[in-house]
Amino acid sequence: QPFASGQDGAVYAATNKGLAEWRAGSVKWLRRNGPVHSVFSDWADGSIWFGEGERFLRLRGESAVSFGVENGVPAANWESITRTHDGAIWVRSNQHLRRFDEKLGRFADPYHGWRFDSFRYGRVVAHSRGHILLGTRDGFAECDAAMKATPMCRVYGRREGLMAEAADLVEDHDSLWIASIGAGVQRQYGRGVWENFDQSEGLDYTSVWGIAPESSSLIWVGTRGGLYRGERTGGEWKFRVERETGTDVVRTVRRGPDGALWLGFSPSGLARYHPATRSFESNWAGLPKDRIKSILIDRQGQVWGTAGASGLYRIDAKTRKAEKVELPAAPVDALIIREDANGEIWMTSRNGLFHR
Repeated sequence: QPFASGQDGAVYAATNKGLAEWRAGSVKWLRRNGPVHSVFSDWADGSIWFGEGERFLRLRGESAVSFGVENGVPAANWESITRTHDGAIWVRSNQHLRRFDEKLGRFADPYHGWRFDSFRYGRVVAHSRGHILLGTRDGFAECDAAMKATPMCRVYGRREGLMAEAADLVEDHDSLWIASIGAGVQRQYGRGVWENFDQSEGLDYTSVWGIAPESSSLIWVGTRGGLYRGERTGGEWKFRVERETGTDVVRTVRRGPDGALWLGFSPSGLARYHPATRSFESNWAGLPKDRIKSILIDRQGQVWGTAGASGLYRIDAKTRKAEKVELPAAPVDALIIREDANGEIWMTSRNGLFHR
C-alpha cells in the first residue's frame, strides 16, 4: 500500500527512493535509504509504520525503531500493513504474515509457519467482522484475528471459484463483494458463507472489473462485455446485461447520489446511465473518446475522471461538458483518483502523486 493518511492531514508515500511526507503543499523526505514498499499511519499513537528493504520500521517523531530477523521479522519485502479492531498491527509480505506484540516489542507468527504465498503483491485487509483477509495463490484466506488459543484460517479457493485475480473489492450492507478477472463475482455474508456468480446466474462474462452495490439485493457489475445488473429475488441472484450501455469493456462503475451510474469504458470513454429510465448518455463535449481508468464522485457531487495519457477531467453533469484539469507536470498519465476523509482529492499517475 503506497499511501497513508495521517490524523493531522499529512499524507505519507512509499516510493522507490524512500518515505515522503506531504503536508500543507510541501514535500519532506523522512527516509531516503532506498525503496519503501508500504506505509501505514497509526492514528492511535501517531507513529508511522513502513517496510524498508527487508526490514520493518516504526517512526515516532524523529526516532525510528527497526525490526528484522532478530525481532521475528523474516527477510522479505513487507508490502502491506493494517490495524485490526483490537488495536493490533499486522504486516504482510508476499509469503509471510506477522502480528506485532506491543508488550514484547517484537513480531509473532500466530499461524505457526503457514505460508501465505501471493501471485503478485502481499495484501492484508482488516475486516469489520474481526477477521483479516488475504489473497493467496490458493485462493482467498480469511483468518481469525482475535488470537484465541488456536487461531484459524480458512482458504476459499478453487471450489468457490476464487482462483483468479481480484480487480475490485467492496464491503457494503451485509456483504463483502469481490470482482475477479476470470471467476465472475464473489459474495461473502454471514459467518464465512460464500457465493460465486458466473454463467450459471446469467453473468456471461467472468472477467469482472468493477462493482457498485446499490442495496442488499441489487448490484451493478462492469465486465468485459458490458454492464450487468445483479438482483436477488426469492433468495436467488440473477444477472442480466443492460443492453442500452453497449458491449465495450466497463473498467469502473460508480453510483451517484441521484441513482445514476457513471461508467468508465475501454476504449469508448465516459458514460452516464439512468437505470430507472434506461437513458444512456455517452457524448461529453471536451472529453476524448479514451479509456477511463477511474471515476470519483466527490462529496459535493462533482464528477472527476482519469483518462490515462489524456489526463484528468472535471465533468459537468448538467451541461454535459468536460474540462481538462491543468496539472503542474505535463503530460500526465492519470491513473486512480480518490477523496480522503477530509474531503481532499488525491490522484496517482505515472508522473507522481497529485493533491487538490
